[in-house]
Amino acid sequence: MNTIKEWLLGLYVASTVVSTVAFAGHDDIITRLAVENARISPDEAIALVTKHYPGTLKEFRVEDDEDELIYEINLIDPDAKEEIELEVSAQSGKIVREDRDALNSWFSFRNISGKKKYQYLLQNKITLQSAIAEAQKIEPGVLIEAELEQEKGVVFFEIKMITDKGKRKVIVDLDSGKPIPVTRYRH
Repeated sequence: MNTIKEWLLGLYVASTVVSTVAFAGHDDIITRLAVENARISPDEAIALVTKHYPGTLKEFRVEDDEDELIYEINLIDPDAKEEIELEVSAQSGKIVREDRDALNSWFSFRNISGKKKYQYLLQNKITLQSAIAEAQKIEPGVLIEAELEQEKGVVFFEIKMITDKGKRKVIVDLDSGKPIPVTRYRH
């Protein structure tokens, strides 16, 4: 009886792995495993940054830096008039790099369109954290990227995740906070 249970369990695990591989590429699977095995989750890294740095989050990204999993987190501090780019170790939770750029010298703020989206973000109730939470309600998965975007006059967060179905993207409109799933994407 135990042999049959073990065989069925093995078959189930194998089919799960095969179905995940069918929908996601090698790099996606490695990224997902790395994030799932990290001591610090993306949510914990974001919470750490918001606890210790003033400002509004505008971007999150999973990166590989010299074979170490890193979370890159960018925020805008309007009081100090600067953008802060941080790299957080996924293993220790320590800030391993911090760069600060003055907003008035930053390319996006010279660009009227770019300036508008950041002003909109700073005046809006929808945060990067709430956009991620809304996106994960409709597409649960491992967060790999979240970024503030503007197209055709619409300002939104673009949230990218790796799910059991492969890479998924969800757009969260800054006006309504409504998450809109996008079909699978490539990149």
